[in-house]
Amino acid sequence: MVLFIRTRRWPAVVATIAAAALLTVACGPLAVALNPTGEGLVRVALLIPLLPAVAIAAAFESALPAQEAVAARRLRLERAAHLVLLTGLAVGLLAGASTLIPAPEGSASLIGHGPISVVRNTLALTGTALLGYRFLGPQAGWVPPVAWVIIPPLLMPRPDQDPGRLFTLVTQPDRALEPFTLALGIWVVALVVRVVDGLARLTPPRSTS
Repeated sequence: MVLFIRTRRWPAVVATIAAAALLTVACGPLAVALNPTGEGLVRVALLIPLLPAVAIAAAFESALPAQEAVAARRLRLERAAHLVLLTGLAVGLLAGASTLIPAPEGSASLIGHGPISVVRNTLALTGTALLGYRFLGPQAGWVPPVAWVIIPPLLMPRPDQDPGRLFTLVTQPDRALEPFTLALGIWVVALVVRVVDGLARLTPPRSTS
């Protein structure tokens, strides 16, 4: 397990999660307008989960694929632990940090965004990053979560413009049930795909001789 932690760069990931939590507190109730028109302010705290999400997904890729392919154990528990423990740490620290932020005032689009929104975005973006790294590779795996953060506010500045509340998931309020359900589903699917698929890809081919 110690070698697994070292090859998956856990210290660097934990440092990134801690830095994201501190950044959440430091930014406080600040908001940014991702739309050029200035409409639809988005709280910075809702965007910060992108940092640990990409870090967790990037670190999941093995630094020693050849050695793990011939290992006596398939590292099923270690791979699952990587996703569960680090995602849990990110959820706990970022949600806790968001409770320290004073309630935003002014724009109606900022009302109702609290720890639940932060947890939802952490799950959704982490799951999306994990699937991105699996199907697009390490060079482009970060693109899907970044695109999900940037593109929806450009096309739909206000969360109420999205009837399904799924395309603009990252800007939806705490009370929106559908986005949280989707976020949890994405993370669970990513967990299963990465652990099971990773085992299959690390299994060395049998000799035909």
